[in-house]
Amino acid sequence: MAKKAWLFGAVALLAALVAAAGVRLTRSVPSPSLTASMVMASRQPSPAQIAWPAVPEAAVSIDGLGQTWTSGSQMPERPMASVTKMMTAYLILRDHPLAAGQDGPALTVSAADEQAYKDGISNGDSGVAIKTGETLTERQALEALMLPSADDIAWVLAEWDAGSRPAFAAKENTVARSLGMDHTNYTDPSGLSPTTVSTAADQLKVVQAAMKNPTFAQIVSMQSATLPVAGTVVNYNRQTGTNGIVGIKTGTTSQAGGCWAFAIKREIGGKARTVYGVVFGAPLSPGNQQAAAAIEDGEDLADAMPKMMSQLTVLPAGTTIGEITVPWSKTQMPVVTSRALSGMAVAGSRITLNTHAQLPGGAGIAQDTEVGQVSANGVTGPAASTPVVTAGPVQKPSLMWKLFG
Repeated sequence: MAKKAWLFGAVALLAALVAAAGVRLTRSVPSPSLTASMVMASRQPSPAQIAWPAVPEAAVSIDGLGQTWTSGSQMPERPMASVTKMMTAYLILRDHPLAAGQDGPALTVSAADEQAYKDGISNGDSGVAIKTGETLTERQALEALMLPSADDIAWVLAEWDAGSRPAFAAKENTVARSLGMDHTNYTDPSGLSPTTVSTAADQLKVVQAAMKNPTFAQIVSMQSATLPVAGTVVNYNRQTGTNGIVGIKTGTTSQAGGCWAFAIKREIGGKARTVYGVVFGAPLSPGNQQAAAAIEDGEDLADAMPKMMSQLTVLPAGTTIGEITVPWSKTQMPVVTSRALSGMAVAGSRITLNTHAQLPGGAGIAQDTEVGQVSANGVTGPAASTPVVTAGPVQKPSLMWKLFG
């Protein structure tokens, strides 16, 4: 013992003398390294298949979860009737934003507008009564557009915004391309023209973008509105406000069939979430006036969404995901998750883990020090990544190791 103590003392004295002389005797200390030992790639249990409606095409998604399901070929493009008016309202609000409680500028009805209304009604088009000299606020015009699906108001808004209906349609196509809608062509702002065509998947992109606008979302959730000349008008979709339905737009023509772009609240993974979807080409009700079958199909799709998603815990808190190794010790220090890694995942999807090390500088690391992150691809939610921490301290190298290794 005396010899060992003398040796350590001598070494320490030598190191001190050398250090005092400005000479580096000890080796540089390398940084610790983290080795991830957990690699996971698995599939969640496969869900029951969606019972798709018997329509040419449909598309559905859950807000915030990044998954879209589609049926049908989504090609060729189909007439979409008054579902077109979603883009019209979205573009008007982009060019002329309305904050909560704002009515916006006044639009004055011209004699040409009134005549267009009369001509449309004589052709069986949808519209609301307007008179020359009448003024509608922007908000009232949007309410008339989206609730009773007024073609005449679509034309008024288009000419107010762009100067003409063709110019407005050109703007709609520009916006469509910016949203990634590669299978859509707008030729009029109302959807009355059968050459205004799209796919359910493309129109779902309009739904997702437009519903981020609070004014748009508020208007399409209304059951009725009051206009200066037309008086009280009601939403063509009388079910709005019931069974979780918060919008958005029906459309019917003989060429398009019954169409519905919808937003419906459902409980998914223990949380109220909005299901967005589009149904194209459902059978029409007698008289070709209502999209009842399309609405029923949309509700069925919304009801199917809870079983398509799973709330799962990928890694419990305290799970070892790797070890820290240092060259001066044979002991490997476990690194563990500081909290559970969990979230929503599409049932049947592939879940993979990514580990990112962020080791602190210096040779020693205290217990419970954050040294990186682990995240799960294919899982969404605030807990889809978690810090990883040391399960114990990583000791500094000894003087003997620094000197002799």
